[in-house]
Amino acid sequence: MLFVTVIILTIPIKTILILLLLLLLLLLFILDMHQFLSNRKAHLAPFLPGHPVVKTGGELGIGPVSAAPWGSASILPISWAYLKMMGDEGLVKATQIALLNANYMKERLKSSYKILYTNDKGMCAHEFIIDCRPFQEGGIEGIDIAKRLHV
Repeated sequence: MLFVTVIILTIPIKTILILLLLLLLLLLFILDMHQFLSNRKAHLAPFLPGHPVVKTGGELGIGPVSAAPWGSASILPISWAYLKMMGDEGLVKATQIALLNANYMKERLKSSYKILYTNDKGMCAHEFIIDCRPFQEGGIEGIDIAKRLHV
């Protein structure tokens, strides 16, 4: 116990607060799932994905969507590590670059494709949606356009 106490004392208070916040978010997620099953959406419970080892999901649900029955426990540490590695300035810079890249691509593609859901100034956030419905008449699906844009 003394060893654990020493380790905790050497961790900066900001890091401890972030970890506590992440644990609180996990607890809120678990409680929200409980409410999901017990409130007006209970009719959807039979369609929740199942798991071969731990009884979860419903009779009409699909197989597991992740190896762990309730998702991946590593999501929170991965997110926390990303935030810590990027730092305040790194997160701001990454956000700015994501916005710039998305709006640049939107401007380049808007003459060929209809862009859905821009703001009142015609800008998008970190992503944008191309309306692929007009191409379906010719047998072209959204995945075909995505593959072509990827090249």
